[in-house]
Amino acid sequence: MKKSFKKEDVSNAIEEDTIDGDSLEFYTDEPWIDDGKYQYKDYILKDSDGKLWIYTLSRSGSYFSDYEYGIQYESSMIELTEVYLSEKIIKVWKPVKDNTNGST
Repeated sequence: MKKSFKKEDVSNAIEEDTIDGDSLEFYTDEPWIDDGKYQYKDYILKDSDGKLWIYTLSRSGSYFSDYEYGIQYESSMIELTEVYLSEKIIKVWKPVKDNTNGST
């Protein structure tokens, strides 16, 4: 499900600087994902009904130079997607440990 929120409310929630009347508050965030020239960071925001919404911030550049952030400036509204937390089980192959202690 998607819903539009005021850009100001999204910005305030990301900066954890919400004020009375804002429709969103900061819930949690994920670390930056490095994809070469571009990096992405997900912010999870909570609305007044307790629903969780995701906002993905992107940036390009380098640690050694300035970053340019991909922020939506065209509109006063930002469309967010409702999300929920789901567990993911990952199976991996592991080597068997040698349990011999040298005695026979």
